[in-house]
Amino acid sequence: MWTKKIFFYILKEILIPLGMGLVVFTFILLIGRIFKLSDLVINKGVHIFDVLRLFVYILPNFLVFTIPMAFLLGVLLAFGRLSTDHELTAMKASGISLFQLIPPVITLSLLCYGVAAFMAVYALPWGSTSFRNALYEIARKKAHIEFKPRVFNDSFSGLVFYADGMTPQGDRMEGVLIQDERDKDKSQVIFSKVAQLVSDPDKGEVILILRDGSIHIHDKNDLVYRKIDFDYYHMRIDIEESLGGGKRIRTKDSEKSIGELKEEIEQKKAHGEDYIHEQVVIHEKYAIPFACIVFGLLGIPLGVLPPRSGRSYSLVKSLAIIMAYYIMMTATEALAERGLLLAWVATWIPNGFFLLVGLYLLILRALEKRSRIAVWLDWLVAATLGRVRLGT
Repeated sequence: MWTKKIFFYILKEILIPLGMGLVVFTFILLIGRIFKLSDLVINKGVHIFDVLRLFVYILPNFLVFTIPMAFLLGVLLAFGRLSTDHELTAMKASGISLFQLIPPVITLSLLCYGVAAFMAVYALPWGSTSFRNALYEIARKKAHIEFKPRVFNDSFSGLVFYADGMTPQGDRMEGVLIQDERDKDKSQVIFSKVAQLVSDPDKGEVILILRDGSIHIHDKNDLVYRKIDFDYYHMRIDIEESLGGGKRIRTKDSEKSIGELKEEIEQKKAHGEDYIHEQVVIHEKYAIPFACIVFGLLGIPLGVLPPRSGRSYSLVKSLAIIMAYYIMMTATEALAERGLLLAWVATWIPNGFFLLVGLYLLILRALEKRSRIAVWLDWLVAATLGRVRLGT
């Protein structure tokens, strides 16, 4: 009964800072995207519910990283509070060792690992695909809405449209004038009697089919003027690029499913091309979520704080560990890309290293011995906080 109470007590102590850390870390990483999505509402006229939908689709991309980060912070803060309030000392006096406090941490770390792995393997590819599809649908609607008769429209990057008349559905225009400045070396002015909008969902484009018109081309470098008459002319409007802030949004390898990555590997094998990067990304999808388990074991001994310390110690410790972890992962991945390490070895080295360090510190802490690693980290944190106070 006493063990059960301790189990849920430790869980509660970790869950509260875990939730707060998850919100804070995710918000910090999302700040840049939040500004871009807000711009869609303010300047692009996109409905706020569509923007919220896009926001949900990009969340898995960040939760893969912020879940392990928040879990480490939760463990450090929980055991830091237990240490500073002398509750750990009271537990030891009652015959409860540090090893008996591991089960709730491991249970929660496995749960966080499962959620983070689900995000990396399934939710991230789904979110990426859904984001692109939703962005295309928004942009396609926007293209039809933005075209208005007898109004100059410059909503699309590098293009200005004007039409004398338009059908109620907005897909057919008459008396069309287009100024095309997308190419920096030349300027084009296009006149067309009739134009029709056709969607291309596979490429995320709207095709403007022009009939019976002419193209007037001015080469800015050679000062040459040309005129081309046409019966039919297809102009591609990259509406995804327009909504994306002038830059076409492409799917990153980390946002692809494992099936897609394996398919790319087979294609590269058939063409004799290097496929190490794709192998690294596949292993990364499991290695990064596994950091939840590693951080859980590492956080227990490091969470036990020295006297006269506070929550700021735990916060700085978590940031230092997270930074060291991702620096090591970046370095080992770079070695793998150069062919100096196997892909699976490179992605799992950080987990293996920090897991061994965590077990070593945990054993020493349970035996009430101090290690040089813990002493050095405490000194580094104290020095960092001292500089902050001096600076303020």
